[in-house]
Amino acid sequence: MFNNRNRKGFTLIELLVVIAIIAVLIGLLLPAVQKVREAANRMTCSNNLKQLGLAAHNYESSTGFLPPGQLGASPALGSTGFFDAQHFGLIVFLLPYIEEENLYKGLSLPKGVDVRGAGWWTVNPDWSLAYTKIKKLICPTDEVTQASQTVNGPSLGAMPDPMVPGTNAVTLGYFGARPDLDLGKTSYVGVAGALGDKVHTASPSDGPGVSLQKYVGIYTNRSKNKTSTIVDGSSNTMAFGELLGGTAVLGNQREFMPTWIGVGSLGTKFGLAPNGGAGAKNGGWNYFSSRHTGLVQFGFGDGSVRTLRQGNSGVRNPTTAGSDWFVLQAMSGMMDGDAYPSGTLGN
Repeated sequence: MFNNRNRKGFTLIELLVVIAIIAVLIGLLLPAVQKVREAANRMTCSNNLKQLGLAAHNYESSTGFLPPGQLGASPALGSTGFFDAQHFGLIVFLLPYIEEENLYKGLSLPKGVDVRGAGWWTVNPDWSLAYTKIKKLICPTDEVTQASQTVNGPSLGAMPDPMVPGTNAVTLGYFGARPDLDLGKTSYVGVAGALGDKVHTASPSDGPGVSLQKYVGIYTNRSKNKTSTIVDGSSNTMAFGELLGGTAVLGNQREFMPTWIGVGSLGTKFGLAPNGGAGAKNGGWNYFSSRHTGLVQFGFGDGSVRTLRQGNSGVRNPTTAGSDWFVLQAMSGMMDGDAYPSGTLGN
């Protein structure tokens, strides 16, 4: 007969205790792993922005001026509305300088700053090539797997009311939430200053005596700026920023998201929305925004990259010089002459 008293093993209670301890350890370890992963993602995102900044400088070396914010409507060229202009975005001009020269050459429509042409969506092979996915144009923290997240981009053109052609503010060319239009997307957009370079009539929300025209950025519609014309200094002026692009629909999916072929430049007037905040899930098309917790990363004119906190940048208080909103506008403008410390926006 066997003697079971010498057998070694775990009792049920001991086994449950071990399982509980392992679960606690995993629970303690998981946040650390996520933190390390996010730190790595932020570094990759920062490098993406840096590469765009360097590409812009290489473009200037080749052409004598920085790339345009986008090829939007131009009355001087005989176009006034959204659909009678090319609407190639800023990133298209940088393709040869981020190792995508063949893709750039395949986009056969006119891409000159001073020429008029048909929209990129009207002629093949441009439409086909627009589906190309470019990994270096996506922030790793941004989940861009939903096929329905597709837009032509926000780009500053000739409209303050997006529904009224011929006025001055933000022009939007959306292709909408269609699974069959899974165009190549991007997490990055050019900085146009407060609201681009168009003459702007102040609204009551802007406050008395505020001229958003003062805060013109580097990248605007058909712009041909040079590093030497950035009066505030290239190290003090934003050039590229992160953008999520749209409000929440269908759960966590975005209604809109910028595409690399069409996205141009965006104004800072509405502030920052890190982690899809500022009261707008997924940032909203008019907010610089990111999936980084509490932060939005920006590339500056000298190629450097900085992270900014939201602060009160979304609260327009033009009567208070030095407020977070004012600081953000000053950082986005290239010749406003305002110099404020980054304050609560700085990381």
